[in-house]
Amino acid sequence: MKELPNKIKYLGMIALVALIFFFGLATGIMQGAEFRLDHYFFEKADNISGDLLYSLMSWITHAGSVWFLTVVTVVVTVLLLFSKLSNWYSVFLCINMLGISLWVKGFKRIFERERPEILAQFDGTGYSFPSGHSAGSLALYGMLSFIAWKYISNQRVKWLAVVSFLLLALVIACSRVVLQVHYVTDIMAGIALSTVWVFICIAVLEHFLARKKSIG
Repeated sequence: MKELPNKIKYLGMIALVALIFFFGLATGIMQGAEFRLDHYFFEKADNISGDLLYSLMSWITHAGSVWFLTVVTVVVTVLLLFSKLSNWYSVFLCINMLGISLWVKGFKRIFERERPEILAQFDGTGYSFPSGHSAGSLALYGMLSFIAWKYISNQRVKWLAVVSFLLLALVIACSRVVLQVHYVTDIMAGIALSTVWVFICIAVLEHFLARKKSIG
């Protein structure tokens, strides 16, 4: 993906749209607005509680938990240090994950939105907006998608890895609604926030790599 630096402006446009969308939702939360989407999906989730989909999501959701994301981040960071890629990938993977964690915690304290349900077994504790599972999952698996695109030469394997990582992040996000520990607007906000942050990290990483290449 050598052409990526020339497309940073397009990534920036996507990030800008995501940022505007996030603050649009945030403004509604601050004003105490009730979203029809939240009520609609919460009622749908009520109808599938206890069935096969619920059981499946109760397992998948753990792939977005803090401990799981931390373990994967550490393992991938170590592997990257021994790969042919620049060590900057390891650095920015860690910055990416630490940053999204701080962003989510900060916004949760600001908005203090209560959860639809408190379920400790699914990490459904604390404030609800934005969804930490959704933001953290997209941050990690989104960055892994980028790294896979840079590292894997086989086009089919490359696309399979990218789509799989992004699909996993999306399914994890959906699991939070199915398990009724988040409103769908929490999920949307988490995805929007993470999209902005991941694109910032990628843009800065590409800048560092381009500068390093020009110097030496």
